[in-house]
Amino acid sequence: MRMISKYYTQITFDRLAELLDFPLNDMESFLCNLIVTGAISDAKIHRPSRVVNLRARKANLEQLDQWASNVQKLTETLNKVSHLILKEQMVHRNLEAMQIN
Repeated sequence: MRMISKYYTQITFDRLAELLDFPLNDMESFLCNLIVTGAISDAKIHRPSRVVNLRARKANLEQLDQWASNVQKLTETLNKVSHLILKEQMVHRNLEAMQIN
């Protein structure tokens, strides 16, 4: 099953039963057991269309890592902009104070 998940992202019950030489009538319960036990934890079954979606976990983790990196860059940029705005406000206050005197 792990080999099949390397080559397929989506597969029908019919094709899976053919590849595994498994009875088609028992395929749904077989897949449910594999998902529950964690053998193919990233799979989802679409029962009406009798299709299994196999997802690559690494892609999801990489996507989350990239998102976290982008959020970190955004917060760093916001901190820098905030610091520059405060600095600019302080300079203007000092200039106004000097003009009053």
